[in-house]
Amino acid sequence: MSHNFLIFVYRVLLTIIAAVTISSCNQQNKQDSKKPLQKDSLVEATVEQLPEITNRKYNDVSRFIAGLQPAAGNTINLELYNESWKIYAANQDKKWTQLNDDHFKAMHAFTDVELKGIFGNNDTLFYPFSGPDFLNATTFFPSAKTYVMLALEPPGTLPNLDTLKKDSLNNYFNSINKSLHAILNFSFFRTLSMEDDFATKELNGAVQLISIFMQRSGHSIQSIEEISIDSLGKIIYNNNPTFSSGTKGIHIKCINNKTKALKEVYYFSCDISDLGLSKNKRLQALLNQLPNVTTYLKSASYLLHKPYFSVIRIKILEKSKYVLQDDSGIPVRFYNAANWNHQYYGTYDAPINLFRNFLQKDLKIAYDSIEKSTIKPLNFGIGYDYKLNESNLMLFSKKKN
Repeated sequence: MSHNFLIFVYRVLLTIIAAVTISSCNQQNKQDSKKPLQKDSLVEATVEQLPEITNRKYNDVSRFIAGLQPAAGNTINLELYNESWKIYAANQDKKWTQLNDDHFKAMHAFTDVELKGIFGNNDTLFYPFSGPDFLNATTFFPSAKTYVMLALEPPGTLPNLDTLKKDSLNNYFNSINKSLHAILNFSFFRTLSMEDDFATKELNGAVQLISIFMQRSGHSIQSIEEISIDSLGKIIYNNNPTFSSGTKGIHIKCINNKTKALKEVYYFSCDISDLGLSKNKRLQALLNQLPNVTTYLKSASYLLHKPYFSVIRIKILEKSKYVLQDDSGIPVRFYNAANWNHQYYGTYDAPINLFRNFLQKDLKIAYDSIEKSTIKPLNFGIGYDYKLNESNLMLFSKKKN
């Protein structure tokens, strides 16, 4: 057999092997394209079945800033899911997993037993002094259809990812982490800190944190619209000729990923002191039109103890069928036994040092004198006394006349 013939056969075999290899690779690529992206890829495809969203922009952006993997059909530039985002997302996943294990499982258990049946026809949650805290609101009241939140912080806008530079992402994520630190570690926002946090260009208001809480609590965002209030107390949108920015707000529609139930959040940036309300007749008109509500009060700086927050205090007592609060809410003396049922949870000793002047002696007597069997345990920390076995909650339900 000649040397030239052997070379010819060798080249033919190489050609056949190459053809088989290319065909095999092409077939494998077709199969791999149907699989979820792997963990070492730029991003992973989500395995969660999300509700169908007409306008993808808000949901995709809010998933990005929440550190969640993009949903199928994601519209965000994949280059933004860079190393900074992956580190941020991994840290967020770790934090939220730990929070769920250490905190929210107990809160859900409390909700399932103690707050079951509160919502029916009474499907509006009123949350003054809320800050961006949609998280605790939906944890305690997952069946609410409407959430009305009032706070000083500006509503803001979601970041424009088309103009956000990749090399600025690390600073942006640091701003989010800083803003989330207090509520994720202590269960409340610090108002003065919020003022500094929201003074930045990218993190400019409550909507960004609200949207993160929505995503991390299992919701998809359908729409976000700028709103205000007309002279009759009706909500108007920024495309209305009568739109006024006097009381700035946002209206967010979100969908529960599991139940597919639609929720609506109305957030207004406003001053609800007596002086602030006296200057804001439109907000007064809106409050007057509230239906019977359940009110939630947490870490409210004991403002409702003060005489110059009497108007909103009276409005809460007038409109509420139920009030869930800690001791920083309305003083217990305003819930007279003739009109309200009282249920106490946890423990009450004294406010933290910052608010030591707001000790309620009658509440302490109540906690000390009521049979311990009627004061129910609180298996999680909440409010200013956020440590386990140091917190209190009170549920007041209005008696039927």
